[in-house]
Parts: sequence; C-alpha cells; structure tokens
Amino acid sequence: MGFDVSKWNKQRYLAEAGIIQEGEIDTLHDLLYNADPSYPNLAKAIAKFLKGTEEDLNSGLSKDQIKDFMNVLHDELGMKESLNEDEKSLGEEFSIKFKVPASSDRDSITIRTKDIIEGETAKKMINWIESKGYIVDRKQSNFDYDYESGEREFWPRIRFNKK
Repeated sequence: MGFDVSKWNKQRYLAEAGIIQEGEIDTLHDLLYNADPSYPNLAKAIAKFLKGTEEDLNSGLSKDQIKDFMNVLHDELGMKESLNEDEKSLGEEFSIKFKVPASSDRDSITIRTKDIIEGETAKKMINWIESKGYIVDRKQSNFDYDYESGEREFWPRIRFNKK
C-alpha cells in the first residue's frame, strides 16, 4: 500500500485548524472512509465520533460542544434553520401573526391565499419581516394571487435577505 496523500492532507488541515487532535484524526478517517457510503451510515459514523466511545470516556464532545459544532456545520452548509425544534419557523410565526396560511424558505414567505393583500396589510407584513432582521426586496415581492389555467398558481410572496 502506497502513501495516501489525500489522507495526509486532510490530517494536516484538521490538525492545523485545531479542529481535531493528532491521535483522533486516524479514528475519524477510519470511521468516515470505512463507513457504508449511504447518508444515514455516514451520519451515524460522524455521530459516533462526536459522542466518543464507551471504552474511552474522555473521547468525544460535550453536548454544548456538539450543539456548537452543529451550528457551525449548518452555517457552512447554508442551512439557516434553527436546531431548536420548539422554535417556530418564520413562516409559522407569520401565519400566526397575520392569520393566513404561509410557508417560508431561506429568502421568501409564500402566502397561501387567493385574496389580494391590500396596501396597509402588505405594509404591516413587510414591517414585521423587517423587524425580524431581514431586508425586504419590494421589487421582487408581490401581493396578488394569479394562476394560469391548467398550469400553475402564483401565490403572494414576500422576498427578503438577511441584514
């Protein structure tokens, strides 16, 4: 077996970044590269590494460290959802506040109503979203329902970006 440059570089980067100690690198490498390549098994291998082993009670991370790790991982992956399951999404909060069915994704709230949203209500909705720390893109937002017969529906939508 020859020298594995890829493994060596990964070990070097992780050690230099202070993410992982020298002795832990081989363990992580073995867990990741010997795991079944399916996503659930990869996730289980990473979880096993993060939690540590029963044989070595000093291995692994604390619950707070794992939470911090997950927050950084979500940020790096561009996932802005909260890890707190009790926390409502922006769309759920919007639905409750304005008594309309709504859903949200990373840059918009879609309002599931066939009614036209009048000017004063639209202003209140925009102000509420901005109070949550977003900048509303008024040019890309619309407050009218429309449909193309037999094709698709266009729901009122408010587009925004994080400040």
